[in-house]
Formats: sequence, structure tokens, C-alpha cells
Amino acid sequence: MTTPPRRLTLIHNASAGDGRHDRDGLVGMITAAGYSVRYFNTKDHDAAVALREPTDLIVVAGGDGTVRRVVAIAEPDQAPIAILPLGGANNIAKSLRIEGPLERLIKGWQDARQRPFFPIAADAPWGRQRLVEGLGFGVLAQAIEELRSRKPPPPRARRHIAELVLRAEPEELDIRADGADLSGVFLLFEVVRIPFVGPNLLLAPTADPSDDLDISFIGDSAEERCRLAAWLGWEDEAAPSPVSLRSARRISIAGRFRRVRVDDAVRTCETAEIATIELAPEAQPLYVLVPR
Repeated sequence: MTTPPRRLTLIHNASAGDGRHDRDGLVGMITAAGYSVRYFNTKDHDAAVALREPTDLIVVAGGDGTVRRVVAIAEPDQAPIAILPLGGANNIAKSLRIEGPLERLIKGWQDARQRPFFPIAADAPWGRQRLVEGLGFGVLAQAIEELRSRKPPPPRARRHIAELVLRAEPEELDIRADGADLSGVFLLFEVVRIPFVGPNLLLAPTADPSDDLDISFIGDSAEERCRLAAWLGWEDEAAPSPVSLRSARRISIAGRFRRVRVDDAVRTCETAEIATIELAPEAQPLYVLVPR
């Protein structure tokens, strides 16, 4: 008696990246690997509808935005998530070392391991929110705001940030990380779940979404600005960034925020009152398939 194919829910953003991966091509590769596919196009279906279907595996084919939309509403007791990176930056997949030809990634699901991924629970003035990549202040938040309408590829965005570093507005923040005082004035302050953020910036090489939160920051001196601008101008994306690194379980950030990076979006604060954001890993993880 033959084993029936495993059920698989495919959530596909057909316009991600260069748009070369169509429905028929993806479904063909996946069925050839022995799966039964239920297909959902993100333009026609809400991710919540797709996640209600009984399945053994949830596959997200798209860029970081598509992955974030699924992770934002997925439940810990649902099937594990596999990623087929089709976007421009692919920070989430890249951070989890999910890279290479799609056929190889699909075949690798058979013996892939399930890695726990604890999203960030953020309690902020705008309410409670689940974050996948992280939250930050300073130059990266300002760059995302300025580049929002243009959406340049990562190398061009990196050059823009290098130019912005010399004129970016710093943020004065009152910070407690597991009780330690990290308060100061920052050109960049990021709390991240994954090593790569923004236009493939390796800000936290040891960040692990299965562990504590990682903090990456740099002050506001002229010397620090010049070091960060120089690093952004290098072509070697694996070169260590000139930032300070910490990790913590619980982080409290207070201040009169100009703008806050929330994953790939930016929130502006129009009140002069001091606001507070509390961050911690969620109590239960989601599970992501990663290559062995």
C-alpha cells in the first residue's frame, strides 16, 4: 500500500522579487516531491483563510513581507512553517540559512529540523503587537521612512543609509534590559530577533529567534557616525558591524520617540509625552523548517 502524500498549504505572493515563480511551477515542484498542495495566492486570499485549512505543513513562498503576514497570525499549535524565499532582501530566510535553489529546499523538507521561533511580544502605545524581525530607533527607522515609496534593492538602500548616517536625527532613550541601564543618545538602537534587518544589514550576527532578544546599538558621536558610514560602504555584507551588542529577556524603552521601526514599517509619535514600549519573547514558539 502506498503512503498518501502529505497535505501542504502553499501561500504564494506571485509578485515577490522578480515575479518569475508562477503557480504552476511551484505547485509542480512541490507535488513532484510527494506533497498534496492546497494553493492560496496572497492577492486573492487572506492568510487567515489559508491557515484555517487542515494541513501538515504551511509553506510561505514570497519575500519578508509575506512571511511576516503569516507569522503574525500563526498559532503555536499549527503545522510548522517552511519558507521559499522569493523576495529582494529575504532577511528572515537568510537569517535562518534557508537559501539555495527552490528544488533543493523542497526536497530538504523531508529531513529538515523544526526550529523554534519565538516572535517578540511588544506592548506599545498603539497596543500589543507580534513582531518577527524587530523594533528600532534612529537611522534605520529614518531610512525606511524616506525610502518607503521607492523600495530600492538592498545595495542601493545601503548606500542611502550610509549618506543618511551623517545627518540622521538621534534618539534619546531610557532603556532597561533585564534591569541593566542602557540609557543614552543613540544614532541607532535595534532590538532584533534575527541577524539581518533592513537592506540585508548584519547588525546582530549571533541573534537567535529561539533564545533571548538581541540588542544592537551605536551612540551619537562623530567618530561612531563615521565608523557606521564606512561599514555601510563596504561590499562585504558579512563584515562585522561597528555596533555594541547585548542580549536580554525583557527590555523596556521609554522616550519621546520621533519614529519607531516596527518590522518593515515606521510609526511616528506626534505627542510630546514620554511613551514606553515593553518587549519580550512570546511564551510559546512557532516552528520553522530549516535545513539540516
